[in-house]
Amino acid sequence: MHLTLGAHPGTRWMRVDLQCHTPRDRGWKGSPPLPGGTPIFEDRRHAWADAFVAAAIAKGLHGIAVTDHHDVALLPYVIAAAGRSRQPLVVFPGLEITCKDAVQCLALLDPSSPRETWHRLINKLVEVRHAPDHVEWGCEVLSCGHTVAEVIALVADDPVLRSDALILPHFSNEGAHKSLNQKGHSARFKDLPSDAVYIECHHHELEEATLDKIQGRIREWGTRRRAILPTGDNKRETYERLGHHECWVKLGENTVESLRQALLADEARVSHEAPQVPIERVTEIEIQSSLTGDTPLRITMNDGLTVLVGGRGSGKSAVIEFLRFALGKSVQDLRREDPRRGAGRDREHKLIEETLENGWVSVRLMRGGVGEVWRRDGANPETITVTTAGGVETLTVPEAQQRFPARAFHQKELSTTMIDPAMAAENITGIAAAEVIDERRRIDAEINEAKRTLTTALQDVAAHWQCELALGQAKSSVEDIRRRLSAVRSQMEDGGVMPEDLALLADEPRYGRARNYLDKISSQLVEDRGRIETLSALILDVPDDRYAGAFDFPEIAGLRDALAEARVRLRAELDGMMGAIDTLASGHATASGAFEATGAAFRSGYEAAQGPTGGPRGLDHREREAGLATPGGRGSRGKGGGQGGRHAGCRRGLRPGPRQARRSCRGAPKTASPGCLTGRRQVRRDPPGVGEA
Repeated sequence: MHLTLGAHPGTRWMRVDLQCHTPRDRGWKGSPPLPGGTPIFEDRRHAWADAFVAAAIAKGLHGIAVTDHHDVALLPYVIAAAGRSRQPLVVFPGLEITCKDAVQCLALLDPSSPRETWHRLINKLVEVRHAPDHVEWGCEVLSCGHTVAEVIALVADDPVLRSDALILPHFSNEGAHKSLNQKGHSARFKDLPSDAVYIECHHHELEEATLDKIQGRIREWGTRRRAILPTGDNKRETYERLGHHECWVKLGENTVESLRQALLADEARVSHEAPQVPIERVTEIEIQSSLTGDTPLRITMNDGLTVLVGGRGSGKSAVIEFLRFALGKSVQDLRREDPRRGAGRDREHKLIEETLENGWVSVRLMRGGVGEVWRRDGANPETITVTTAGGVETLTVPEAQQRFPARAFHQKELSTTMIDPAMAAENITGIAAAEVIDERRRIDAEINEAKRTLTTALQDVAAHWQCELALGQAKSSVEDIRRRLSAVRSQMEDGGVMPEDLALLADEPRYGRARNYLDKISSQLVEDRGRIETLSALILDVPDDRYAGAFDFPEIAGLRDALAEARVRLRAELDGMMGAIDTLASGHATASGAFEATGAAFRSGYEAAQGPTGGPRGLDHREREAGLATPGGRGSRGKGGGQGGRHAGCRRGLRPGPRQARRSCRGAPKTASPGCLTGRRQVRRDPPGVGEA
């Protein structure tokens, strides 16, 4: 991997499928074979390779291995297509080998290895008859003539292949096609010098017994732990199995040796699900100082662990101090937080003051998946400029520390915890204090947020109970209105007012609105007719006699003719509008006549419902004045009226006021009913001991 100084990305996670096939393989399905040898056939092979690489990238793969059975004819086309692709894709040359002990294995070669190395491996498979590269199909899939252990030994004994090739035996669940996981194979697997196996299923589909065999937990199958690489084994044009089984490998270089090293540390560098990348991390630092010269120094950071390696005085500590400065964690910043943490760090303090006087440090961050650029200038170290896609903002150092809570420790703060017992307690306390400070800030922020939330909640509760109170009052008012309405309805029913009479009386406003509408239409017709007549007389009224001689000019004469023509057209339009007015007036007269008949019928019923005195039928004028129902009337529950009955206006349970009583009883006999008022004197004839009814 050829990169500029400081730009090596380090180890990074790559999603891989290390078993892919081409139409040259005899197991391929879904598309015709691809012979070569002519320009047209060669173009077809290149077109297929481009489509295959695009499909792999679309599946999210970063690396593949092309592993046809005992054949590498289409491998150069895939490598060339990957080189043409805009997105990087690592291609491992490879073979799928069928061994004579009914076991298959994958041989993976270094991406930089030449064709001679590929054929060097094929030539070691004594039973394989290689097919010419230009024919449609590869060779027949027969035994290579060696056991899987012998294939591994052949590679290990070859001075070229031992560094450029890696052999992975197949070890899926028991019963899988040509897998080493079969009864009777335990001794062979136990002694097999392989660091990994491949499977043709999802990792989570492996049976527990299979996992125990691979990872050395069953003594009969050996105690050696081996890495597990799921593969897709795609053999279809639809690429449905391409990258189908999740497999991630953490590689530092695109080499077989890097892959071998990852397999030796599989617990940390092989994953069967998408690895979790920190959402907040430093991705790049750029330094412009007196130490870097005219060109800034740019260093990319790994999403995991980045280590700077160099001899004494090479600048490792300076780079770290510059990074701390950009994040608001320099020695000077640490002294503000805790004076103990900056003690004895004058050298680092001078580094910033002396080398960044006219310089700056820029750091690229990822925060929550969003990229930011932080820049801090030596001439203005009190603020940090943050650039995002949304714009630029300026933060104070404490604000920056809270936004990106990085922790910084010097080398001796960490190393002396192990080698200097006298300093260990103090340094561990300092490290813990940094954690405590960050934790305290986090807790303070959570407390403030909780206070705001609680205040808002209390306000919401108060508003809720205020609404509940208003709702209760509204419900009480509604119930009171309902009770009063029921009482009035009962009184009216007792007084002989029929429901149909009430409905008829209630309908009177609707007829009134209809009459108002007719009247409004009538007045509007008169007004609009006058407006149109006025407009017709005034529109484009420009008399010619005021402009003598003007029409000698042809253009003015033409304008006069156009004006006359426009006036004729507009007056015709106004005549049409007047016709519409007349049509509507005719319709209004017809509707008015019809409604007059309807209204007459309604008024007849309305007057009958009102009764001779203008009130609801069933109430005489004295009862309406008192607002009380007449006993004995239609719907009355008491006995009929008369000398022996209750006097009009005197119902049980009602106590009319003096004026009401005088009006109701005017002209009544001197012998009044109980509860009646005659003049100013109340006459009571209740039996002794009986209260007013």
